[in-house]
Parts: sequence; C-alpha cells; structure tokens
Amino acid sequence: MKVNGIGIIVLAMGAANTWAAPLPRVLFVTHSGGFRHQVVTRSPDGSLAFAERQLQAAARDRFEVIATQDPGELSRDKLKSYRAVVFYTTGELPIEVEALTDFVRDGGGFAGIHSATDTLYKSAAYGDMIGGYFDGHPWHEKVRIEVEDTRHPATAHLGPSFEIADEIYQFKDWDRKKLHVLLSLDDASVDLAKQGVKRADHDFANAWTREYGEGRVFYTALGHREEVWADPRFLTHLVNGIAWALRAAPPARPAAATSEEGFTWLLQAAAPPPAWKQAGYKIDNGVATANGGKGLWYLEGPRLNDFVLRLEYRQAKPSAQPAPELSQKAPGEWNEMEITAAGQEYTVRLNGKVINTYTGSRALEGMIGLQNHHDEVSFRNVRVKELR
Repeated sequence: MKVNGIGIIVLAMGAANTWAAPLPRVLFVTHSGGFRHQVVTRSPDGSLAFAERQLQAAARDRFEVIATQDPGELSRDKLKSYRAVVFYTTGELPIEVEALTDFVRDGGGFAGIHSATDTLYKSAAYGDMIGGYFDGHPWHEKVRIEVEDTRHPATAHLGPSFEIADEIYQFKDWDRKKLHVLLSLDDASVDLAKQGVKRADHDFANAWTREYGEGRVFYTALGHREEVWADPRFLTHLVNGIAWALRAAPPARPAAATSEEGFTWLLQAAAPPPAWKQAGYKIDNGVATANGGKGLWYLEGPRLNDFVLRLEYRQAKPSAQPAPELSQKAPGEWNEMEITAAGQEYTVRLNGKVINTYTGSRALEGMIGLQNHHDEVSFRNVRVKELR
C-alpha cells in the first residue's frame, strides 16, 4: 500500500526465521546499606518496589530486568549470566568490588541511578568506574536541566533543556575531563547561595557516560521521587541509557514503553536485526533510508495475519502530488503512521488522524516490507502487534 508515495508492503511469502531473539539480561540491584529510598522499598510481602516495577515495564521488549536486593547476586559466577548491572544502592555493600569492576572492564555494562554514587565509598575502584561520589543535595525542588548532548540515545528526546522536580545532587572526586556529560543543572534556576552548596565552579553535572575498559558506564542522578519514576521522559532517558551501556538496541520512540504493550520492535536505533533482508536501503543508527531505484527491505520472519503496524517516516523532498488533507509534516520532519489490517479492512492513521479506510484484496498472510523510493525516504521505529 502507498500513502502519498510512501510504500509499506505486506508480503505474501513463506516464513523462514523468527525475528525474536533472547533479550539481554540486566541485573537491577536495589540494596540499601544506608539511607533507604521510598521508590526502592519493597512491601512487607516482598513484592517489588515501585522503581523495580517501573523499570521492568519500561524495558519490556528491550532487555530483561531481574530485580534483586541480594548483594550475593554480584558474585563473579552469577555475573556471567548478565549483560549489564544497574545500581540503585546506598552505603557499603558486602561484595567483592573487583568482581563488578572486572565484569565491566571486560565488556559488561553498568548503569547507576541517583544514589548509586552514594555507595561503596571505601572502594576507589568503584568511585573511578562510576565517575564520582555524592556530596550533598542542596536542592529538592523544580529545576531546569540543560541537555549537553542532544544526540545521545539517553537524551535525544529531551530537547535543549527541560524542567523537572527532583532531589539534585552535587559530586566530589568528579572530573568533567574524564567523562562525557549528558545533562547538567542550569545554575540560573537555583539559589547558588543556599546552604550546602560546595562546588565553587558551579559545575553540577546530572548525567554522564564513560568507557571503562571494554565496557560502558551510564549514570543519571535523577530518580529520587516517585513522580520522576512515573515520568515518560525519565523512563526513556533511563532505558535508553541502560541499552547504550549494554550495547543493545536503544532508542525507541520517546515515551513510556508501557504505552505500547504487546508490540514487537522490528527496527530501532542500532544495527538491524539479522532477519531483515536488504535491497536498496542504507542503515544508519536504526534509520533505514531508500537509496533510490527499485528495491525492497523486508522482514523475513513469521507470517502475519491481522495486525497493527506503527512506524515513523521522513521525506527529504515534498511529494510530487501534495495532499494537504493528509496532515503530512514538512520535508525533513518525522511523521507517525499506523496501519491496522483486520481481514481485508484497512485503517490508516497519519500523525494521529485517520486519513483512509478501505477494503483491500491482500493475501491474508505475509511479512512486513518497506518499498524503495526514487526520492529519499527514511523509516525508523518500526513495530508491529498481531491482533488475535
């Protein structure tokens, strides 16, 4: 089918491989050896804490989150079954720190959330790996955060700056030259004369990354308040930061993953899954762009019957026959498209507006394909949900 020149095809072809691959396993450690934050406090019956549930839901279809408050899970042998470790911890932990730092140095991922810098003060190796230590929180209020890297998967959805209410940290044993800063406090949004402010340089980083041996480290100081853990901006920031650390496929569209339950991601910002068959497309960080001429890029996998397909597309030039009623955005801007196929009945939505409903004549089983175009057209964030 084509909508204003954009080709999306359901191929009537036999199935070959499944597109699903085992998800990377991520260990989320919420042990509190010091102050216990409410968001990681479990109920008396042992059910997961709010932050644990939120991360599991937001990471669905990206990576598998195994939540624990048992430091024993950080042994050398047990770490072998994980691709990354995430800390929301406080105080000293009864662990062999070298097992963790070696895990990351040898290629594992590590992500620290909020109080992950308020832990393991006795280990210089841990402090070096995460990039610094907590040194007080002068502000717990609405602040403005500047986005220093607007292209990183963890921050690309946030714009140049944003406002958020949370507990804001400052750090010691911290060196900007050793880190890649993603977010920092806009010091014009706070009272710098407030008691407890210690950094004379007023350099209040809020999130950063670093390479550590063969591994990657991501840290965000946000995440004290429950409202933050319910904020899609934070969840996207966190999930994409963790995915970056474990070299998985980051970013989905900037929203809470729970808003698209049941969808399987077919293309995100990483190398395309092996089951995609390419003809006439180039791939760059999860964006598939037609090279021009004849060709097709299709997913060789299970055959679909009834489904909802969602994706984003962008045209480099105006359409030859523009149709204003389609509410299509200007060239260079991303459009959101949704196609629902139920039997031979189709509904097409463009940027939230129904632009077509019709009865077709397709084969009732097939695979998803993106048609090549003579003019440059790009696709990203392709996902599908089968209707049963």
